[in-house]
Amino acid sequence: MTMLTGNAPPGCTQAHRRPEVSERRHQSCPAASGHADNFEGDARYRVGGEGTSERRRVIQRGHPIIRTCRLPGPMCITRMTDYGVLHNFDDISAYLGEHSDTPDGRGLICRHASPMNVIACASLAAWIWVGGDFPSTIDVVSDAHYRSPAHGRRIRPFNRQIDGQYIITVGGMKVTSPARTACDLALVQTDASDEQLEVGGTIRCLMNRYSFGMAECLAIFNTDSRHWPNIRQARELLTAAANTPNGRQEPT
Repeated sequence: MTMLTGNAPPGCTQAHRRPEVSERRHQSCPAASGHADNFEGDARYRVGGEGTSERRRVIQRGHPIIRTCRLPGPMCITRMTDYGVLHNFDDISAYLGEHSDTPDGRGLICRHASPMNVIACASLAAWIWVGGDFPSTIDVVSDAHYRSPAHGRRIRPFNRQIDGQYIITVGGMKVTSPARTACDLALVQTDASDEQLEVGGTIRCLMNRYSFGMAECLAIFNTDSRHWPNIRQARELLTAAANTPNGRQEPT
């Protein structure tokens, strides 16, 4: 499984590959111990991009994905990519950089890039919450099978039941809460050690930004995920992430 690589979100100390020409801008998310059912209406999670509030409203309502064939030519696309105006999905589509500055904007991008009536989970949900490079797979909660890729990405469905308290609306996209997202990342089987390091770094980012730890994750495991075959690996990965110096440790 390929996790968030590239630009490291603020508050994350894990080493990431940085682009040679430009660097993405991400806003810091305030820590919050609870999660509202509707992110868009909760001031604790409100994170605005640069500019006025009116500009942010325009960004949130605009279409975040464009077809690159509508641009003048390859040189134009290259320059816009170098300056962070565009971020390519594949050879024919890209999303606007101004939308990726906030969780609201990233949720809007995912809403347009994902199938209808799904919930963003795992790596896609992590991208909404902490940013970075767009993941290599579009992870969603769904009982459908998707054979065609979306914007050059394989759609990876997870057929599972999730308690409604762990589902939040962000930018019009339903997404698992930060704590539930961390649990899902830990539950996805990863064999390569470098992938486990990337997953652990992303989990630490989620814990640091949204102020949760092992207590919340264990509660989720005990209710929704106790019968998963790799639950032992998930517990070990979450424990390691919570007990690292840049992770949030539970008080004793």
